[in-house]
Amino acid sequence: MTTAEKQLLFLLQKGLPLVPRPFAELGAAVGLTEEQVLAFVRGLFRDGVARRLGAVFDSRYLGYRSALCAAYIPDHTALEAAARAIAPLTGVTHCYERGWPQDLPATHPAAPPPDEQWPNLWFTLAELTDRFEAQVGQIRRALAPAVLRVLPAKTRFKIEVVFDTARFSAHVEKFPDAAVRPELPPPPPLDARQRQIVQRLEGQLEPAADFFAAPASALGLSTASLLEQLRVWQGGGVLRRIAIILRHREVGLRANAMCVWHATSEVVATAGRRLAEQPSVTHCYERIAFDGFPYNLYAMTHARQWPDVLAEFERLSAVGGLTRGRLLCSLREFKKTSMKYFAEST
Repeated sequence: MTTAEKQLLFLLQKGLPLVPRPFAELGAAVGLTEEQVLAFVRGLFRDGVARRLGAVFDSRYLGYRSALCAAYIPDHTALEAAARAIAPLTGVTHCYERGWPQDLPATHPAAPPPDEQWPNLWFTLAELTDRFEAQVGQIRRALAPAVLRVLPAKTRFKIEVVFDTARFSAHVEKFPDAAVRPELPPPPPLDARQRQIVQRLEGQLEPAADFFAAPASALGLSTASLLEQLRVWQGGGVLRRIAIILRHREVGLRANAMCVWHATSEVVATAGRRLAEQPSVTHCYERIAFDGFPYNLYAMTHARQWPDVLAEFERLSAVGGLTRGRLLCSLREFKKTSMKYFAEST
């Protein structure tokens, strides 16, 4: 890619400007024409580099509750069966087997202890708040006799998946207060039209010069009215961005892992913010710990191969002043998709 295209790829992931002709504005920022930008975007999909062009919402503001979930499944056959049981659920968007790859030294201190029943099935779950516990109960029954661990976030330090041609952007969602952020109050419910807007924009949107005209027309709105709602949502945190979502493997980042550390209450906030400032970290949370797994600070990182992931884990540990850490590598991907909101009402 040219320098301008590299800059454009970064901006496309950061989010389209909420204006009638967003690709023209992005092109002007990097010295390309609107048509050149559109051709570039279409090429990303043609070549399989892009997974989706659409809206990314904050599920909490849509009335959803979410958590990272984990379970230990003792053998590969049972693990695959468990993944097949939960993958069809709409609220399960990411589902992985995580552990230690053969390419890394088994004696490394970050390796999961082989004689302990560490969670190897990890997935995210998001569901409407009043349905969340029922969904968890359904999953517990599906995974039995395995024990399901539900690990909600206590503090969110960063959630921003933005690739450049080598690594990630250094964009950080900063939370200057060291205190654990309380649970959000229940948001006012969206009306029927607002739910329709969410559902229309959460999927794949077609790149076009007048990008917002087609979804606005499908919703029976003017482009100006749709953009006004989106700007309100973006200002209030409901809408994170409308952007290109890439397939990380197609940009050369074929190894990713979840780094976990045991951080005391005195250092967890400082360490979390330091990790969030690192370009290689896409997600960073404080979560609850559980028996046999005392780790409460989580960070996701990607690299080109497993030795690079391990080296990055060691670097992040030093940056955060953290010593009691483990590395859980994503060995198999069972499901990776975007959230479909309000599916139960359609």
